[in-house]
Amino acid sequence: MVAPYEVIYRTSQSYTAHLLAALLRDYGVRATVVGDRTMEPEFFTPTISVSVARDDLEMARGIAQAFEKHVANARTGESAGDDAQTFPEYWQDWPVCRGCRKPRDTACVYCGTAGYQFPLADQPVTGSERATSAESPPLLVCHICDEPFTPEFLRTCPWCGLDHGSGRNAEDGSVHHWWSTRHPQQVAVIAVLTLLAIMVLLLL
Repeated sequence: MVAPYEVIYRTSQSYTAHLLAALLRDYGVRATVVGDRTMEPEFFTPTISVSVARDDLEMARGIAQAFEKHVANARTGESAGDDAQTFPEYWQDWPVCRGCRKPRDTACVYCGTAGYQFPLADQPVTGSERATSAESPPLLVCHICDEPFTPEFLRTCPWCGLDHGSGRNAEDGSVHHWWSTRHPQQVAVIAVLTLLAIMVLLLL
């Protein structure tokens, strides 16, 4: 089954769209350019978009935001700083489930945001010096609260149910965002019911 795609970037410049798409692919993100009309008349300004697979959406948004900032700085003549720090770096050897081969999820210990698209934190070590196993993972940084943390992966795979024997339980309070990020419709229903309950209490 083909993963659904979602638009993360729009522009009127074909070159910019293809440049971002190429950058995303370098990070392993499935990206495609939609609406490229290079043969249209000069007075026609098309809207060209870059779409990515929803499975890669979290990582792609971080890369696209850094890309937009880089492009904006270039247009205004401002220095973009060290190019090595412009785009986030991700752990290339992220552990996968032995059963379904999907990336194992972890959660930020500060805000509870869960997932597997956390960039690497700035560290004095690089390349092969970085740890590359689930037992000794590198330091990551949360893209929501910007706090660094050492990941502890979920013991049970949420996709296939495989028990890895060790790891964090999904029921732990520190991963309270896990189920909400996977079931947005249920979250919306609970939010509406909570609001209705508050309104009833105010009317009493």
